[in-house]
Amino acid sequence: MRRILILLLIIILSPLHAHASGKLVIVTIGGLSLEQLTSPNLPNIYKLIDAGAVGIMNIRPAAVRGVSDEEIITGYSMGSCCATIGAGTRVVVTSDAGNAFNTSEKTLGRSAKELYTSLFGKAIVKAEVVHLGINQIRHANESADYPVEVGALGKALRQNGFKTAAVGNSDMPNQPHREAALIVADDNGIIDFGYIKKDDISTHDPDYPYGIRSNIPKLTEQTIRAIRKADLIVVDIGDTSRAAEYISECSEKQQYIMIEQSMRNADQIIGRIISTLDLRKDRILIISTHPSKRSIERYDFLPPVVAAGAGIRHGILTSGSTRNQGIITNCDISASITDYFNINQPISFVGRPFTVTNGDIEDLISISNSISRQIERQPIMRGTALFLIFFTIIVSIYVLWRRNSTLTIMSWIALIPPAIPLAALWMPIIANPLPAVQFITLLSALTVFLIVVCWLITRSPGASFALICFWTAVTMLLDLARGGTLVRETVLSYSIVDGSRYYGVGNELMGCLIGSAMITIGFTVSALVRIKNLRIWITALLLAIVVLAIGLPSKGANAGGAMSAAAASIVGFVLWRGRRVGKTATIAAILAIPAAFGLIALADQLRSGEVQSHVGRAVGLITSGGIGELFTIMVRKLEMNMILIQNSPWSRLFFVLAASSYVVLKINRLDVINRLRKSPDVTIGIIAAGVGAIAALLLNDSGIVAAAAALIYVWTALMLTALAVPRETSDD
Repeated sequence: MRRILILLLIIILSPLHAHASGKLVIVTIGGLSLEQLTSPNLPNIYKLIDAGAVGIMNIRPAAVRGVSDEEIITGYSMGSCCATIGAGTRVVVTSDAGNAFNTSEKTLGRSAKELYTSLFGKAIVKAEVVHLGINQIRHANESADYPVEVGALGKALRQNGFKTAAVGNSDMPNQPHREAALIVADDNGIIDFGYIKKDDISTHDPDYPYGIRSNIPKLTEQTIRAIRKADLIVVDIGDTSRAAEYISECSEKQQYIMIEQSMRNADQIIGRIISTLDLRKDRILIISTHPSKRSIERYDFLPPVVAAGAGIRHGILTSGSTRNQGIITNCDISASITDYFNINQPISFVGRPFTVTNGDIEDLISISNSISRQIERQPIMRGTALFLIFFTIIVSIYVLWRRNSTLTIMSWIALIPPAIPLAALWMPIIANPLPAVQFITLLSALTVFLIVVCWLITRSPGASFALICFWTAVTMLLDLARGGTLVRETVLSYSIVDGSRYYGVGNELMGCLIGSAMITIGFTVSALVRIKNLRIWITALLLAIVVLAIGLPSKGANAGGAMSAAAASIVGFVLWRGRRVGKTATIAAILAIPAAFGLIALADQLRSGEVQSHVGRAVGLITSGGIGELFTIMVRKLEMNMILIQNSPWSRLFFVLAASSYVVLKINRLDVINRLRKSPDVTIGIIAAGVGAIAALLLNDSGIVAAAAALIYVWTALMLTALAVPRETSDD
């Protein structure tokens, strides 16, 4: 009995982490692309790729208000990536990001230990490395509208009894670059062990960038020492980062030479690390912390990651954050570290532990090339919005000063705006991706082809509009049910490089789905006029399908879109039942918004934490931060909407569509209303689509985009109605 009690006591008091005796080594090799990292000339790295998993990593820096796209691109830095891994969420860094030192190292005329005491007001008890810029980075993130705890990873490790170490640097002449230390530094800038001094860890060599080369024997020696003493070890090779910074000024031949020699040095050190570790219980990560200038010029923004060792099988990486094969984020690295050591993930972490899925390096290269082409989506979408603005104005002017002889032709031309999203949605089936000029040409041809097919089938602009709406809604609903391939790959979708969304339906297509679905349901209800008892149940079912398809975490995963669709559905349902939208219906529509969010949040909470969507994370933040966190999220969404309203061409499109619809209704009010009264159920669909557009504007952080997309269908319906009203003309 006594032995049993002792055994139970040992089990209870033992650390609960599954890898208690395992080491985790992170090797940072900044500036390398996937193509460079997978070179067969790197036998040790290639061995890890062959035995483990490889992926590409989104390291988009934290957004700062008022910062241009060009400034965001320059923010793709080693400091930003490493500080983000250390915090578990996107972090803004300052020029102090590289200011880590051994405690005995001299800086600003005194030892780093003395300077630390002066800056922090407390002495260092036991630490070999300190980061002196941690306070400046913390201050730079105080105005962030989401929780940021700089050094959260290091703090969590320290609180759970794990030791950290940092070895190596990427120093430039007279400028310390020890940003890799930010991965393991705690909230006070403390790192237990390490060696990052410039004197011994690097040496002078005129054949290397800036005349500096990593001292391989010394770096290897200190790395092995750190592995013996610490649990989480970060090793900065240094040569690759310096080469990536330097080669933009070199000839093409010299660029190749410098990259090759820096990669060979990295591979040599990695080989020594592998021989020191026991990959049955230890794990190694190789991270390219930032893209080189050359990679950015080629739109290659996602650097590679290699993972091997305990718990890692052969394949390619993915995570619950991205739900995309081969793609993770740097925040997922943080979550994977806490998962490896089996410690609770800090509440400020936004990543999910990476997992391995089937695939090989050729698959990943194909994925990477496809993502690099996504950068062309933004100018195409901007151009599409500008074209629609111009087109809307032309058609609106014609409607106001039209002649009967060309009414039919203009009615067919007015179908172009709703046909464009459908054509864009079908484009990935035909050819995707394509260079911008070829894409625009094919998109234009497919748009015209769709209208011609509609003409051949219906011979009626109104019926053709119904067909376009039906095809759009059904295509999106079926695609979301099957995994959302078209929704993800169409030019109207989100960009993975942008990093704001990786799965589900984006706001552009969400607006298209609400607009097209409400009008499709209107035509459906009109067709079921003879079965009044049954049609209301069919209507309710169709509306529920739309809301769930947009909102369910495993489908559209768009909470704002689901709330917008719910508001539109309630208004439409009340009107289709023959009721007026009075006080009760208005209250029901308002209550449908939190009800839809609650349903989605509940569905998300029932899923495991590793695959929860951003809705589940938001609920977690609200639960821990209280009502104040809810208001913070609302303010952030409002601010994002205001920025887009001021700068996005979609806001211009929204206001042009709204103004055009208002003017046409104002001038042709009686004629248009009388015409609409002949198809009351379709008219209700138009009203529901309009309500959905307004709700989308108010309930989403880029709601102006969704609202403009939904309003396309409302505008088209009104233009076709106005064009169907004959006008008397006099002979000239």
